[in-house]
Amino acid sequence: MSFSSSLRKTSATIQQTLACCEHCGQPSGCSPTWVSCRNHPISSTVPAGASGRVGTSGIGLAVLKWGISLLLITLTLTLLDWPTLLATLKSLSLWVTALVLLLCLLEYPLLGYRWHLISRADISISLIQQLRYYFTAQLFGMFLPAKLGGDAFRFMALRSYAPGNARLLALIVQERIVGLVIYLMLFLLGALVFELTDLGSSLASVTRASVHLLELGFGAILGLLLVLPRLLGAAERMTRRFGLAISSATLGAIHQGCSVWSIRALLPVLFLSLIGAAGWCLMVLLIARDLGIDIQVPAILMICTMAELVRLIPLTVQGIGVREGTFAMAFVLVGQSAESGFAVGVVAYLLVSLADVLIGFIGWFWSKSAGIWPV
Repeated sequence: MSFSSSLRKTSATIQQTLACCEHCGQPSGCSPTWVSCRNHPISSTVPAGASGRVGTSGIGLAVLKWGISLLLITLTLTLLDWPTLLATLKSLSLWVTALVLLLCLLEYPLLGYRWHLISRADISISLIQQLRYYFTAQLFGMFLPAKLGGDAFRFMALRSYAPGNARLLALIVQERIVGLVIYLMLFLLGALVFELTDLGSSLASVTRASVHLLELGFGAILGLLLVLPRLLGAAERMTRRFGLAISSATLGAIHQGCSVWSIRALLPVLFLSLIGAAGWCLMVLLIARDLGIDIQVPAILMICTMAELVRLIPLTVQGIGVREGTFAMAFVLVGQSAESGFAVGVVAYLLVSLADVLIGFIGWFWSKSAGIWPV
């Protein structure tokens, strides 16, 4: 199978990752009251009648998000001082660029091993094979918001090894929640240092109020994620009280996907996630220092994690436009120029994208040389 045909097949089945009812051919729970599917068996594959084509609505949504990305980039560029921006970018040294790219590439084996730790209780394949799939998925993750393409690729590649579609989907969601928890914790760590020192003494009152608002919001989200299993338990009891029947397999998958506490190797998983997030912050710090921008580490922690959290919102493709704008605005708030923030954000995400392409093709040709075609 060629790379282009596999890419088309992956894109065509993004919307079919949920288990489907064999009776009606729709995703399980297609009825709001769970009446039409709750008594029907769940297939481990997509319906036989699936056409494998990308629907008009899916294409329209992709075009819309690319349009929003280009609009935001254009708007940001019109507000910046081009001579200052170009002068900042020209000061970037080649060795720092190479070092940051190397650090990006070194993260993928660590994060691939994290995925193996999360999924090995349900997916009994070797670490090497998991890494092949994980590396290749990075290439597909570039084409859709929040790397959903990479998640869909892994779903397709691993569903024959998993005990069920719902369980595999729960594992992917669980990995996402772990990453989200680590980013929130790093932001709050930077905010704690910000509050306990005089780093924010020179900032305007509006800026300090904005930081306090973000601290409260992200702290509330972190707390919600940590107690989510208990909230789900309460919701489950309420559904039973109102006579709504949900299968035990579905409930188990929901509980697993929404709980970090169900991970058997939780401490190693959190440690690897912390290394990955801290590595991203280090890359941005290296770029900023090389461009002659003096910015404190706590500020870098908050800016980097905030940009990653913002780009999870599926507004644009890979957060293009949103992430660079976030860097520009955040740098202004900490006393730097918008041009400096935009330059750092552009360079950092360009190198991340280049690393995604490189590791993706490494995984693809690695799989090909081993005679493994994942999709």
